Amino acid sequence: MVAVLIHPSGGAARGKVNWAKTLGQTVEFMTGDRSQLLTPEQREELLALHPDGRARFWGTFDEAWREDYLKKTGTGSAVVFTASNHVRGVGVIGAVIKNAAFADTLWAPDAEKGSYAFVYSIVGFEDVMIPYAEARLMLGKGPDYPFRSLAVATDLEAEFFGDAVAEGANLPSVPGVGSTLGSAPTGATAPTKTTVTTQRIVRDGAVARWVKDLHGDQCQICGIVLSVPKGRYSEGAHIRALGAGHAGPDTPSNLLCLCPNDHVLFDGGALYLEDGNVYRTEGQELVGPLRTDSRHVIDWAHATYHRENFASIR
Repeated sequence: MVAVLIHPSGGAARGKVNWAKTLGQTVEFMTGDRSQLLTPEQREELLALHPDGRARFWGTFDEAWREDYLKKTGTGSAVVFTASNHVRGVGVIGAVIKNAAFADTLWAPDAEKGSYAFVYSIVGFEDVMIPYAEARLMLGKGPDYPFRSLAVATDLEAEFFGDAVAEGANLPSVPGVGSTLGSAPTGATAPTKTTVTTQRIVRDGAVARWVKDLHGDQCQICGIVLSVPKGRYSEGAHIRALGAGHAGPDTPSNLLCLCPNDHVLFDGGALYLEDGNVYRTEGQELVGPLRTDSRHVIDWAHATYHRENFASIR
């Protein structure tokens, strides 16, 4: 499971300026002096993750405890950026480098602590607006956790959250927090993609959160509700896959609320849907009816596609 780096980022005036420079937009790192300040190894590492020569960046000061936190997380870990009583951004840590001169081309050094010498790029960045009350539950923090300092969250809830972000999945829902259930989000019939080292679909987190909230995080196949001390956990499973040439839409009609076990079995073709029921592929054995809600209308054409292409049953 993936730990989560918690990084205060845009509360103070300086933070807001720096956010606009390198989180609010991508930055070229292969032009002018900036490229020359990178070592060959650092350029190679950045280009492997950002082949177009542009990336979002964030950084921190050259202090041993901060370096330790970056080592505990590092490339592939989730990161949340906090400011103004909210988590304002989420993403995945890309390349991690130590280069004060490069950092100084991104942000003005602090008058007291100097350069933000430890720099990391971000892939899969998403602007969000998650109130601290909800973020504390998602990250396994107590009700008074202040989000004032760089930290690493490793509790079970944080690992679920980190896995979801790092895998390009939708964020877990937390019952009892946030807005009430509204109408189904429109979603995207042709989800966009963002380049990392391969391409991964950029999904609409609101779609999965709506489906999971609607079903109360209860698995639509087995009926289980997984509970951790500070909330419930379920996963949004696409019926017709988004990637790998399947071109499924990121819409409620193509999404199920599943427990992790049934999600893996369904994605792997060990379970399939037909005529409102769930079957095991081996022996085509009936499991039972798919749990449904009249507000969540499934497009059964996607179920047919999944059955034929993943379970190989025609």
